[in-house]
Amino acid sequence: MIRRGMPIRWSLPAIFLVAVLLPTAAVLVTAGIGIVHHDRAMKRVMASYVENLADNVASRVDLEDSKWVLPIPMVELLRQLQVFSWGPSLPGWVVVVDGDGKILLASPGAEVTFKRLWRKDVPIGRAVELMDDKGDRYTVAVYPAASTFVVAAVAWNQLMGPMVQASRLWSILIGAVIVASVISGVMLWRWAIGPIKRLSDELTDLKWGCEVPIAEDNRNTIWEVRHLRTVLCRLSKAAREKVELWNRYLQDVVRVQESEKSRIARDIHDGPVQEVTALIQRIRLASLEPLEKREEHLRLAEDIGKETIKQLREMCNQLSPPWLDLGMRHALDELADRLSRHLGLFVQLDISDDVEADPDAILAFFRIIQEAIHNSSRHGGAKNVDIEISRDEENIYLSIKDDGSGFHWPEDFELLRSTGHRGLLNMRERIELIGGSMTAETSPGEGCSLFFTVPVIDRT
Repeated sequence: MIRRGMPIRWSLPAIFLVAVLLPTAAVLVTAGIGIVHHDRAMKRVMASYVENLADNVASRVDLEDSKWVLPIPMVELLRQLQVFSWGPSLPGWVVVVDGDGKILLASPGAEVTFKRLWRKDVPIGRAVELMDDKGDRYTVAVYPAASTFVVAAVAWNQLMGPMVQASRLWSILIGAVIVASVISGVMLWRWAIGPIKRLSDELTDLKWGCEVPIAEDNRNTIWEVRHLRTVLCRLSKAAREKVELWNRYLQDVVRVQESEKSRIARDIHDGPVQEVTALIQRIRLASLEPLEKREEHLRLAEDIGKETIKQLREMCNQLSPPWLDLGMRHALDELADRLSRHLGLFVQLDISDDVEADPDAILAFFRIIQEAIHNSSRHGGAKNVDIEISRDEENIYLSIKDDGSGFHWPEDFELLRSTGHRGLLNMRERIELIGGSMTAETSPGEGCSLFFTVPVIDRT
């Protein structure tokens, strides 16, 4: 049961059949109508010609009937008509017969054809079509003239030769159209429709992101279909690689989370836990000592508590720096000052006065600079790091230069992911999250320069 309003789903074979059969049927119908009308027109022309020829000869006989009563003078009169003297130059022939069918006068060459064609049941005053014993087609008209009859006839091949041949050519052309339609349909199915249908069925069963269609090199398929298969293979490969990349990314996220958890747990264990343990020990010792000696233990316990609080605050600042809310300049100044003191290197920060950024860009720049300075100190052994931030009407520019040992710039960042070196990869991912890009200039022994570009857009 078909519901109202539901669209009809046309399959490729159905469209193919309609596309092939509909033009063929239109040609056949048009050709059939043309043949019928053409045949009727030829019949009317033939009948009109024969009837006029017979009527003209009969009218002459009727005109002279009062003067020529005997058959012989009538014959002499009729011989004066051009139709009996021109011979084959006039299409058709004319025969004058008496009531018994005896030929009184005939145009040249008409007697033999008349005897072969004549039938007594031919109607009078109306043209009819007759076939002789050779299969030739004639249009014959019999008109009364006094005591005689005028028989006029013309062969179709004689008067309508080219038109008759054209009618025969119609049938040949129709057959040629049918054959051409079948051949073109077979070629279209073999080289276009069939391959497209196979590709459609293959894509229907394809597990996108997991499988890749077969890249066939079939020369019996049109180039567009082969190109479509090639493009689909590329897209499916890209989808599978994207899925694999996403899986690796999730694994990296989980790995980084676990690593960060381990680092935090290690920092808490090595710092605050140890300090709290020492604090508890001091309190226990204070409880065992005499009253006059307790003050020293309590003072040391207080110092331990203050140091523990300081360490916890430092950990909180590292996890979520509170000075990010103060703006880019204050946040980066604080970061540069802290890392200079902590890592023992000189950080020069230069920020243009017209640089304004949204919180996402500030956080991205903060983490990128933090990662870059740590890498310069840890891997490059740098002593100086120069940071410059500027802008124009379209972009904000960040450059980080150090005087460290430098390195070979990796061509494939995925190798960094697989080998566990995520510093550069993290910086590139952070800048790309806000629509920016990252480039670098570095080589062994010549330091490293990182350049970041972020478009100035309204992120509100």
